[in-house]
Amino acid sequence: TVVGKDIQPLPLSVVVYDDQAVNYLKDASLEPEQLIKSVVISQTVDDASAATLEFSHPQTFNDELLGALPDTADAPVTFFAEDDNGKRSEPLELPIEAFDVDPHTGVITYDLNLFPETPAYAIGSMPMFIAAIDKQPLNTAQLPKGLELKGNALVVDQKLFPSEAWRFYAKDDTGNYLKEVLAVSHSAEPNGPALFDVHYFYGQPTQLESYARKDLLPVEYGFEVKLDKVPEVTPPR
Repeated sequence: TVVGKDIQPLPLSVVVYDDQAVNYLKDASLEPEQLIKSVVISQTVDDASAATLEFSHPQTFNDELLGALPDTADAPVTFFAEDDNGKRSEPLELPIEAFDVDPHTGVITYDLNLFPETPAYAIGSMPMFIAAIDKQPLNTAQLPKGLELKGNALVVDQKLFPSEAWRFYAKDDTGNYLKEVLAVSHSAEPNGPALFDVHYFYGQPTQLESYARKDLLPVEYGFEVKLDKVPEVTPPR
């Protein structure tokens, strides 16, 4: 057993199904094209010293299992001025402190005060990641070491199944996903690392599914963005 006899099931008189789960879990396997198509680019130029380009996408189940992203991601970006016809002209030579790229948040911040002329275009690539996820059905009568079902409580050993890389979903005899009541982390000492997590379900699980991150797959999002202009300020008369 994972733990002693101190974990008890949570007696509940109702069964509640998770009607969002089927749709949500469809995104466990995400293709690079799906991620790229879902990216939204937003800009702010209200503060000339901290104008931003932000690359975001709707959060999916795949994002839940990304874990800690690597720091080595290369994120090249080049800024260009425009010519008299509004077309892209030469790349701008910039000091290194003129802009900053944070691949973890997907934000490029640039200081227009350090640009020799107003940039009109930004071209580059933003690194993104997809989790390669392995889905497995689990027989509740023969759970692997590190998992234990006590009534409607699933006890998960964090050494063997760390929550940053694993998710568990439960179904009952009807084949429907059970809604989770709550999850509780238990550690040996206050603020210490979690030894095990306990997931309580609205109903009696008879089948479990595990979702595990096996790898992180890099996806390069190439972009060419026409930059918003800083609004002109009319001096008071």
